Amino acid sequence: MPDVTINIGGREFQVSCQTGGEQFLRTAAGMMNTEAETQD
Repeated sequence: MPDVTINIGGREFQVSCQTGGEQFLRTAAGMMNTEAETQD
């Protein structure tokens, strides 16, 4: 399982995902980060 480091709301998280799911995870994290930034 690959480990991916993502940033959401200024915080860094290391998560594992299935092989091949890294880009999906980064895209989802980007969406959540955008949402977190608009909540300030």
